[in-house]
Amino acid sequence: MRPIPFHADGTFRAADFNTIRLLTAPKAQEEACAKTYLLANLLNLEALPSLPAIEKPKGRLKPLPAVLRRELDALGRHFRGQGLRVFVSGSAARTWPNVASTSDLDLGFEWISPENRSIALQRTLENSIAELPTVRPVDLVDFSTVSPNFRTCAQQFQIELG
Repeated sequence: MRPIPFHADGTFRAADFNTIRLLTAPKAQEEACAKTYLLANLLNLEALPSLPAIEKPKGRLKPLPAVLRRELDALGRHFRGQGLRVFVSGSAARTWPNVASTSDLDLGFEWISPENRSIALQRTLENSIAELPTVRPVDLVDFSTVSPNFRTCAQQFQIELG
């Protein structure tokens, strides 16, 4: 195991651990959501049932460190002002602000006005996430690339940042 790379100020950042992944369509989650959505349509349900494919979080739930929550909120406020909505999704959103010690952090983003898409702003978001004070893996999902079924399913569990 390699040593934790502390910075001069005594902190560490997600990028130090090569844990940032930009996902365009998380296949396993998308398939689980699609099955649930299909079931709801077949049964003519007005609301989606709770997701059967979601497992209980492994590990003990603990609050995310306050400094990380503050930085996530600041990140959400900053990017909303520039036209991006940033949110927590996945297992972390279902138990927010408590998260299993073994969980990654799933973040999603979407453009408030799709016509204002900017690759440069997306890169800035990715770099900002890389600077978060965490050793957890961080998955970043561009919600403009996911299927309508996944979007419907994932919107059941989202925590807006900022």
